[in-house]
Amino acid sequence: MTHYKTFFISFALLILITATKGRSTESLDLDINTLDTLAYFCSVDENWLYIKDDKPEYKKLSYNDSGWIKIAPLIDVDSVENYTYGWFRLHLNVDSSLFNKKVYVTCVQIGAIELYYNEELIYSLGTVGKTKESEIAYFRPNYSLPFELEIEPREKQLLAVRYSAVNEELRILHNIGGGFVIKADTAKSVIAKFQEESNRIVKHQMFFTGLCFALFILHILMFLFYRKSNINLYFALFTLSCALLSYAPIEFNKAGVIEKAVNLLYLFKLSLIGCSVMAIRVLYAIYYETVPRSFKYFAGAGIIIMLFQSYINFMLFYVITLLYFLEVFRVILKAIKDKKENLWIITTGFVVFLLFSTYQMFLELLQVPNWDFSLIQPYMIGLFTLMIALSAYIAHSISATNLKLENKLTEVKELSEHALEQERFAQEQQMKQKLLEADIEHQKEQIEKGKELEKAYKELEAATKKIQDTQTQLIQSEKMASLGQLVAGVAHEVNNPIGAIKSIHATQVKAYERLKEQLTNLEKLNDSDREKFTKYLKIIENANSVISNGSDRVSEIVRRLKSFARLDEAELQRIDINDCIDDTLSLIHHEIKHDIIVNKICGEVPLIACYPGQLNQVLLNLLINAKHAVNDVDRKGEIHISTNFIENRVLIIIEDNGKGIPKENLTKVFDPGFTTKGVGVGTGLGLSICYQIIKDHHGEIKVESKVGAGSMFVIDLPVNLEEILGKKITDSTQT
Repeated sequence: MTHYKTFFISFALLILITATKGRSTESLDLDINTLDTLAYFCSVDENWLYIKDDKPEYKKLSYNDSGWIKIAPLIDVDSVENYTYGWFRLHLNVDSSLFNKKVYVTCVQIGAIELYYNEELIYSLGTVGKTKESEIAYFRPNYSLPFELEIEPREKQLLAVRYSAVNEELRILHNIGGGFVIKADTAKSVIAKFQEESNRIVKHQMFFTGLCFALFILHILMFLFYRKSNINLYFALFTLSCALLSYAPIEFNKAGVIEKAVNLLYLFKLSLIGCSVMAIRVLYAIYYETVPRSFKYFAGAGIIIMLFQSYINFMLFYVITLLYFLEVFRVILKAIKDKKENLWIITTGFVVFLLFSTYQMFLELLQVPNWDFSLIQPYMIGLFTLMIALSAYIAHSISATNLKLENKLTEVKELSEHALEQERFAQEQQMKQKLLEADIEHQKEQIEKGKELEKAYKELEAATKKIQDTQTQLIQSEKMASLGQLVAGVAHEVNNPIGAIKSIHATQVKAYERLKEQLTNLEKLNDSDREKFTKYLKIIENANSVISNGSDRVSEIVRRLKSFARLDEAELQRIDINDCIDDTLSLIHHEIKHDIIVNKICGEVPLIACYPGQLNQVLLNLLINAKHAVNDVDRKGEIHISTNFIENRVLIIIEDNGKGIPKENLTKVFDPGFTTKGVGVGTGLGLSICYQIIKDHHGEIKVESKVGAGSMFVIDLPVNLEEILGKKITDSTQT
């Protein structure tokens, strides 16, 4: 039995089976000598006995049921009031050859049921009761999953069924009263056949439901994106109705409880009417420019039918649906007569839909002979063909619309080209005029910008000159500050030899006077006088030596000062950096000779091109800073100076064991104005000027320091500055 047949199994069985009127009879024992005979008698209705009563002893083999009436277990509408509850019994005489054999039993029911085999309960569904409140009724249009039954080794055997169907909602289902049908099969393959049939039908139904719902989503989206095309809305509602029409039977066969089955039956009826009404509306939208007045009547009738569907049996419901189909058929005939566009697509889809759907209804209600639809239901073929036709119509309409748009675009393009050709010359002339005006305006703007740039350049040039002058003044200021320190040192150094010269000069004058006196009496000198004369000569000799040494010291100091200042060497020169270090050390010798140990390791370095005065200022600043740093610690101060030559560059390292520089200040030591010496002590320009001088020499100056351990400054200078700057130099050595 197909899936759609099982959906209406109760109604179909009611039409095909005429219930036997109840009458008294004697107990009838059926001779069962084969399993096939057992299967036959269980499914034949007229072999059952019935009584409208409810006593436990009715399930016993020994009970005498000779006064019961014979009745078909599937009860028709007219007899339902007389058989709402009671017991059914079926007597069997089983041949000994069937003892301990196994059969497989399944059943269909409308109501609540308890099935007993030889007084033992073997199956139940629902709760049997005499009132609606005590009864829990079920509707199972499909046969239940088969269960195994082993035939007992006895000749007299009994099938007894305790049954009730007092719930009036049962009568709504296809307008059937109630009842049950029991089937038995001799082969275990009935289970596999049952499951295979159920799965196949469900798969077909679910596939078609999913297809219809997918088309509903597609058309509703098309309507939302372009709401002027209402036909997509009608297509969407039609496909939604088809989806629900296919979905309702799937859930209906799994419903179980009566309330859910009734609701699904309502949904099926609503979907069937909705599908019919929307089919008419789709055709009206395709073939009519305005909606005919008759649609109001069809729609109104559909609404009334939906409201009162619970009072309409399926026979009348299908007749109403066929009337809607007649209107669909009429519209198609009119379209054929009027030779409407795309006629063959819509006509094919709706004709196939009408034929297969009508055949399905007659198949269910009147059992019209049919061919094998083991793979798919007839109405599915019709609806599937209609879905394809509607989609093809939409695709064809979109394609035709696009083709019309392309043709219109071609016409518009041709007209536009003609119009553009006429306007092109005028536009070109206008464009030339505008370009000329724009060029003139642009030139004016360029002239104004040129004037502004010239003014800005002059201002920048003046600002740059001012900055350079300021920088020169700052450097000169720092240099003068350094020279101030040097003057103090030079004064101290020069005062010592000058004092010695003055002192010895006085002694020499006195010795000279005495010697002059003695010279007048040279012949009269005795030995004592001659000894004094010799003494005076020695004093004069010593004085001359002191004067000579003092003069040499003053000359050396002046030479070193001149070499340091390089007042006569302001141009780029080639010098020995080790001599520069010696000159600087000699100038601060008086400040470091007592408290600080100077370790100097001068490597073999080539002469380098530089501005000597500027480099001397860098060395002086670094050495003075080192002196200050070591003076602030309690230990013996040390300054280490070294030079080296690596890869065409000269390295100068000045390291001290002073107090060191905090880590947070290392990135700021070369900033202008930064000092840690306090207000009025330092200008904060020394290291900044050193940084700028080394940068001007295309070199690098770096600092490493650790608080409490000391600092190290590393100067990296190129030896070929003249090549970098593109200047000529004159080699020079210090003398």
